[in-house]
Amino acid sequence: MKSLVEHKRQADRSFNYQNMSEKMRVPKSYLSKVVNKKAHLNQDQLFLACDFLGLTNDKRYYMELLLDHAKTGLNSRKKVLKGYIDSVRKKELKSQNVLEVKEVNPESTQYSQYFLNPLHRIIHVSLTIPKYANRPKKLAQDLMISEERVDESIQLLKELEIIEFNGVSWDIKIANLHLDQDSYIFKPSQNQLKAFGNWRKEQAQDPEDKNFTVVFSADQKCRDEVKAKFLGFISEVQKSVEGSENKQTFQMNFDLFSWTQELGESK
Repeated sequence: MKSLVEHKRQADRSFNYQNMSEKMRVPKSYLSKVVNKKAHLNQDQLFLACDFLGLTNDKRYYMELLLDHAKTGLNSRKKVLKGYIDSVRKKELKSQNVLEVKEVNPESTQYSQYFLNPLHRIIHVSLTIPKYANRPKKLAQDLMISEERVDESIQLLKELEIIEFNGVSWDIKIANLHLDQDSYIFKPSQNQLKAFGNWRKEQAQDPEDKNFTVVFSADQKCRDEVKAKFLGFISEVQKSVEGSENKQTFQMNFDLFSWTQELGESK
Protein backbone atom coordinates (compact mmCIF):
# COMPACT_ATOMS: atom_id res chain seq x y z
CA MET A 1 0.00 0.00 0.00
CA LYS A 2 2.76 2.44 0.93
CA SER A 3 4.59 2.03 -2.40
CA LEU A 4 1.32 2.63 -4.28
CA VAL A 5 0.67 5.76 -2.27
CA GLU A 6 4.17 7.08 -2.93
CA HIS A 7 3.79 6.37 -6.66
CA LYS A 8 0.51 8.29 -6.65
CA ARG A 9 2.16 11.25 -4.96
CA GLN A 10 4.95 11.31 -7.55
CA ALA A 11 2.41 11.43 -10.38
CA ASP A 12 0.18 13.99 -8.65
CA ARG A 13 1.80 16.44 -6.25
CA SER A 14 -1.61 17.61 -5.06
CA PHE A 15 -2.30 14.16 -3.66
CA ASN A 16 -2.38 13.92 0.14
CA TYR A 17 -3.48 11.47 2.82
CA GLN A 18 -6.28 13.76 3.90
CA ASN A 19 -8.03 13.41 0.53
CA MET A 20 -7.46 9.67 0.53
CA SER A 21 -8.81 9.19 4.04
CA GLU A 22 -11.92 11.20 3.17
CA LYS A 23 -12.48 9.05 0.09
CA MET A 24 -12.11 5.91 2.22
CA ARG A 25 -14.28 7.34 5.04
CA VAL A 26 -11.65 6.67 7.70
CA PRO A 27 -9.66 9.00 9.99
CA LYS A 28 -6.34 10.17 8.58
CA SER A 29 -4.57 8.76 11.66
CA TYR A 30 -5.97 5.30 10.93
CA LEU A 31 -4.88 5.48 7.28
CA SER A 32 -1.39 6.33 8.48
CA LYS A 33 -1.36 3.16 10.58
CA VAL A 34 -2.47 1.11 7.56
CA VAL A 35 0.23 2.58 5.33
CA ASN A 36 2.84 1.79 7.99
CA LYS A 37 1.51 -1.79 8.38
CA LYS A 38 0.20 -1.25 11.91
CA ALA A 39 -3.46 -1.83 10.99
CA HIS A 40 -5.63 -3.43 8.30
CA LEU A 41 -8.46 -2.17 6.14
CA ASN A 42 -11.76 -3.98 5.75
CA GLN A 43 -12.97 -5.03 2.28
CA ASP A 44 -15.08 -1.90 1.71
CA GLN A 45 -12.25 0.42 2.75
CA LEU A 46 -9.85 -1.42 0.43
CA PHE A 47 -12.34 -1.07 -2.42
CA LEU A 48 -12.49 2.71 -1.89
CA ALA A 49 -8.68 2.90 -1.59
CA CYS A 50 -8.31 1.10 -4.92
CA ASP A 51 -10.79 3.53 -6.47
CA PHE A 52 -8.83 6.50 -5.19
CA LEU A 53 -5.50 5.06 -6.43
CA GLY A 54 -6.98 4.23 -9.82
CA LEU A 55 -5.90 0.58 -9.75
CA THR A 56 -6.69 -1.88 -12.52
CA ASN A 57 -8.82 -4.95 -11.83
CA ASP A 58 -5.69 -7.14 -11.72
CA LYS A 59 -4.08 -4.92 -9.10
CA ARG A 60 -7.32 -4.77 -7.11
CA TYR A 61 -7.38 -8.57 -7.05
CA TYR A 62 -3.77 -8.63 -5.85
CA MET A 63 -4.53 -6.15 -3.06
CA GLU A 64 -7.52 -8.24 -1.98
CA LEU A 65 -5.32 -11.33 -1.82
CA LEU A 66 -2.79 -9.48 0.34
CA LEU A 67 -5.54 -8.32 2.70
CA ASP A 68 -7.06 -11.80 3.01
CA HIS A 69 -3.61 -13.32 3.60
CA ALA A 70 -2.82 -10.80 6.33
CA LYS A 71 -6.15 -11.25 8.15
CA THR A 72 -6.89 -14.97 7.89
CA GLY A 73 -6.38 -17.08 10.99
CA LEU A 74 -6.36 -20.42 9.13
CA ASN A 75 -2.88 -21.64 8.30
CA SER A 76 -4.21 -23.85 5.48
CA ARG A 77 -5.98 -20.88 3.87
CA LYS A 78 -2.94 -18.65 4.40
CA LYS A 79 -0.84 -21.18 2.48
CA VAL A 80 -3.31 -21.28 -0.43
CA LEU A 81 -3.50 -17.48 -0.56
CA LYS A 82 0.31 -17.27 -0.53
CA GLY A 83 0.34 -19.47 -3.65
CA TYR A 84 -2.11 -17.14 -5.40
CA ILE A 85 -0.05 -14.11 -4.36
CA ASP A 86 3.20 -15.61 -5.66
CA SER A 87 1.51 -16.48 -8.96
CA VAL A 88 0.23 -12.93 -9.47
CA ARG A 89 3.56 -11.44 -8.39
CA LYS A 90 5.46 -13.62 -10.86
CA LYS A 91 3.16 -12.46 -13.66
CA GLU A 92 3.49 -8.80 -12.72
CA LEU A 93 7.30 -8.99 -12.53
CA LYS A 94 7.66 -9.68 -16.25
CA SER A 95 9.09 -6.97 -18.44
CA GLN A 96 6.42 -7.30 -21.14
CA ASN A 97 3.87 -6.06 -18.58
CA VAL A 98 5.56 -2.66 -18.41
CA LEU A 99 6.96 -2.26 -21.92
CA GLU A 100 4.97 -1.46 -25.04
CA VAL A 101 6.14 -4.33 -27.20
CA LYS A 102 4.90 -6.90 -29.71
CA GLU A 103 5.14 -10.49 -28.48
CA VAL A 104 5.96 -13.08 -31.11
CA ASN A 105 5.56 -16.81 -31.60
CA PRO A 106 8.95 -18.46 -30.96
CA GLU A 107 7.73 -21.62 -32.68
CA SER A 108 8.28 -19.83 -36.00
CA THR A 109 11.66 -20.91 -37.40
CA GLN A 110 12.36 -17.41 -38.71
CA TYR A 111 11.55 -15.75 -35.40
CA SER A 112 13.82 -18.27 -33.68
CA GLN A 113 16.58 -17.22 -36.07
CA TYR A 114 15.86 -13.57 -35.23
CA PHE A 115 16.22 -14.07 -31.48
CA LEU A 116 19.05 -16.62 -31.49
CA ASN A 117 21.33 -14.46 -33.66
CA PRO A 118 21.94 -11.19 -31.78
CA LEU A 119 23.10 -9.50 -34.97
CA HIS A 120 19.55 -9.57 -36.38
CA ARG A 121 18.24 -7.66 -33.37
CA ILE A 122 21.07 -5.14 -33.45
CA ILE A 123 20.64 -4.44 -37.17
CA HIS A 124 16.85 -4.23 -36.70
CA VAL A 125 17.24 -1.47 -34.11
CA SER A 126 20.06 0.22 -36.04
CA LEU A 127 17.80 0.63 -39.08
CA THR A 128 15.74 3.12 -37.04
CA ILE A 129 18.75 5.44 -37.45
CA PRO A 130 18.44 7.43 -40.71
CA LYS A 131 22.06 7.07 -41.86
CA TYR A 132 21.78 3.27 -41.65
CA ALA A 133 18.25 3.11 -43.08
CA ASN A 134 19.58 4.95 -46.15
CA ARG A 135 22.91 3.12 -46.34
CA PRO A 136 22.67 -0.20 -44.45
CA LYS A 137 26.06 -1.37 -45.70
CA LYS A 138 27.62 1.32 -43.48
CA LEU A 139 26.61 -0.93 -40.59
CA ALA A 140 29.23 -3.45 -41.71
CA GLN A 141 31.99 -0.97 -40.96
CA ASP A 142 30.55 0.38 -37.73
CA LEU A 143 29.63 -3.08 -36.34
CA MET A 144 32.93 -4.55 -37.56
CA ILE A 145 31.22 -7.30 -39.57
CA SER A 146 31.04 -8.27 -43.25
CA GLU A 147 28.55 -6.75 -45.70
CA GLU A 148 27.25 -10.27 -46.34
CA ARG A 149 26.14 -10.60 -42.72
CA VAL A 150 24.30 -7.28 -42.95
CA ASP A 151 22.56 -8.45 -46.14
CA GLU A 152 21.53 -11.74 -44.45
CA SER A 153 19.95 -9.88 -41.53
CA ILE A 154 18.11 -7.46 -43.79
CA GLN A 155 16.73 -10.35 -45.83
CA LEU A 156 15.39 -12.06 -42.68
CA LEU A 157 13.88 -8.82 -41.34
CA LYS A 158 12.21 -8.28 -44.72
CA GLU A 159 10.77 -11.83 -44.78
CA LEU A 160 9.38 -11.35 -41.28
CA GLU A 161 7.79 -8.06 -42.44
CA ILE A 162 9.66 -6.19 -39.73
CA ILE A 163 11.11 -3.77 -42.29
CA GLU A 164 10.01 -2.56 -45.71
CA PHE A 165 11.92 -0.80 -48.49
CA ASN A 166 10.24 2.41 -49.68
CA GLY A 167 12.41 2.83 -52.76
CA VAL A 168 14.95 5.04 -51.02
CA SER A 169 15.50 3.64 -47.55
CA TRP A 170 14.27 0.98 -45.12
CA ASP A 171 11.17 1.73 -43.02
CA ILE A 172 10.54 0.00 -39.69
CA LYS A 173 7.11 -1.69 -39.62
CA ILE A 174 7.56 -3.33 -36.19
CA ALA A 175 9.76 -1.40 -33.78
CA ASN A 176 9.73 -3.52 -30.62
CA LEU A 177 9.72 -7.32 -30.48
CA HIS A 178 9.63 -9.20 -27.19
CA LEU A 179 10.24 -12.84 -26.35
CA ASP A 180 8.37 -14.17 -23.32
CA GLN A 181 10.78 -15.36 -20.63
CA ASP A 182 8.90 -18.67 -20.48
CA SER A 183 9.93 -19.42 -24.07
CA TYR A 184 12.36 -22.32 -24.50
CA ILE A 185 14.71 -20.06 -26.49
CA PHE A 186 14.62 -17.14 -24.01
CA LYS A 187 17.79 -18.02 -22.09
CA PRO A 188 19.87 -19.00 -25.14
CA SER A 189 18.75 -15.78 -26.83
CA GLN A 190 19.73 -13.63 -23.85
CA ASN A 191 23.07 -15.39 -23.44
CA GLN A 192 23.92 -14.90 -27.12
CA LEU A 193 23.09 -11.20 -26.96
CA LYS A 194 25.12 -10.67 -23.79
CA ALA A 195 28.10 -12.57 -25.20
CA PHE A 196 28.01 -10.53 -28.39
CA GLY A 197 27.71 -7.36 -26.33
CA ASN A 198 30.76 -8.33 -24.26
CA TRP A 199 32.72 -8.89 -27.48
CA ARG A 200 31.69 -5.45 -28.72
CA LYS A 201 32.73 -3.78 -25.47
CA GLU A 202 36.16 -5.39 -25.65
CA GLN A 203 36.60 -4.26 -29.25
CA ALA A 204 35.29 -0.71 -28.86
CA GLN A 205 36.70 0.24 -25.42
CA ASP A 206 34.29 3.21 -25.21
CA PRO A 207 35.14 5.39 -22.15
CA GLU A 208 31.45 6.34 -21.87
CA ASP A 209 30.36 2.74 -21.29
CA LYS A 210 28.75 2.23 -17.87
CA ASN A 211 29.25 -1.04 -15.98
CA PHE A 212 28.11 -2.02 -12.51
CA THR A 213 28.34 -5.31 -10.64
CA VAL A 214 27.56 -6.08 -6.99
CA VAL A 215 27.15 -9.18 -4.82
CA PHE A 216 24.87 -8.82 -1.78
CA SER A 217 22.82 -10.88 0.67
CA ALA A 218 19.09 -10.26 1.22
CA ASP A 219 15.75 -12.12 1.34
CA GLN A 220 13.05 -12.93 -1.22
CA LYS A 221 11.04 -9.83 -0.33
CA CYS A 222 14.03 -7.65 -1.17
CA ARG A 223 14.59 -9.60 -4.39
CA ASP A 224 11.00 -8.91 -5.48
CA GLU A 225 11.34 -5.24 -4.56
CA VAL A 226 14.50 -4.90 -6.66
CA LYS A 227 12.77 -6.55 -9.63
CA ALA A 228 9.73 -4.29 -9.26
CA LYS A 229 11.92 -1.17 -9.07
CA PHE A 230 13.87 -2.25 -12.11
CA LEU A 231 10.66 -2.78 -14.10
CA GLY A 232 9.63 0.72 -13.11
CA PHE A 233 13.04 1.94 -14.23
CA ILE A 234 12.87 0.33 -17.69
CA SER A 235 9.37 1.73 -18.15
CA GLU A 236 10.83 5.20 -17.59
CA VAL A 237 13.77 4.38 -19.88
CA GLN A 238 11.36 3.47 -22.66
CA LYS A 239 9.71 6.89 -22.33
CA SER A 240 13.14 8.58 -22.55
CA VAL A 241 14.08 6.49 -25.58
CA GLU A 242 10.81 7.29 -27.37
CA GLY A 243 11.40 11.00 -26.76
CA SER A 244 14.95 11.01 -28.13
CA GLU A 245 16.47 11.14 -31.62
CA ASN A 246 17.74 7.90 -33.14
CA LYS A 247 21.49 8.51 -33.36
CA GLN A 248 23.19 5.42 -31.89
CA THR A 249 22.31 1.82 -30.99
CA PHE A 250 22.78 0.91 -27.33
CA GLN A 251 22.52 -2.28 -25.30
CA MET A 252 21.57 -2.52 -21.61
CA ASN A 253 21.56 -5.73 -19.53
CA PHE A 254 20.13 -6.54 -16.11
CA ASP A 255 20.78 -9.74 -14.16
CA LEU A 256 19.55 -10.59 -10.69
CA PHE A 257 20.14 -14.16 -9.54
CA SER A 258 20.94 -16.18 -6.43
CA TRP A 259 24.34 -17.83 -5.89
CA THR A 260 23.14 -19.86 -2.92
CA GLN A 261 19.61 -21.11 -3.65
CA GLU A 262 19.78 -24.87 -4.10
CA LEU A 263 18.41 -26.42 -7.29
CA GLY A 264 14.77 -27.32 -6.81
CA GLU A 265 14.53 -25.26 -3.62
CA SER A 266 11.37 -23.18 -3.32
CA LYS A 267 11.68 -19.45 -2.74
